[in-house]
Amino acid sequence: MKRLVMVTVVLWCVSFVYSMNVNVGLGIGGNLAFLSTDGTYDMLLSERSPRLGLSVGVYCEYEFMIKENALGLSVQPGVFYSMKGFRVDDLQVNLDYLEIPVLLKARLALDQSIEPYVLTGPVLSLNMVRESQIGSYSVSSDDKRMDMGLIFGVGADLNANLSFDIRANFGLVNVIESDVRNQNHSVALLASYDFM
Repeated sequence: MKRLVMVTVVLWCVSFVYSMNVNVGLGIGGNLAFLSTDGTYDMLLSERSPRLGLSVGVYCEYEFMIKENALGLSVQPGVFYSMKGFRVDDLQVNLDYLEIPVLLKARLALDQSIEPYVLTGPVLSLNMVRESQIGSYSVSSDDKRMDMGLIFGVGADLNANLSFDIRANFGLVNVIESDVRNQNHSVALLASYDFM
């Protein structure tokens, strides 16, 4: 009886997955990152400027609600390499992350060549690179290996399996150990292509 139940559950899960519209794709674009601070850090780093870097990764999109001329909802988990950090005069601080977003995507299913959408959801980030490029200044002893944040974005799906979106990533964790707020924020412009 237990085997029958297990087989039934497995078959149901497989049929459920195959009944959904699943896309796999590649996203690549530019990432403009900066460190948001206040208090003493804001004064010390008042001359800081954003870091322009690369954001590239893969994602899956599971569409679970598709209706003609209605709202299409999907979940879009992914894994992205994202270059973050900031500059202060000649000092460049590089904080690169492996980001794992799980986004809810709401798309207007207009059955047209361009279908707009909005994105939102949490992101977990694992620090991969922690380095500075001047003198003896180092962030490796103070900054945290994990970051968490929220992503909000807007974009458009095109007919040729292409999409373009702009995403704002608001970090929620102090990346340098301190009582003063110092969080990663970034804006990414991504082009995505569904190859499966």
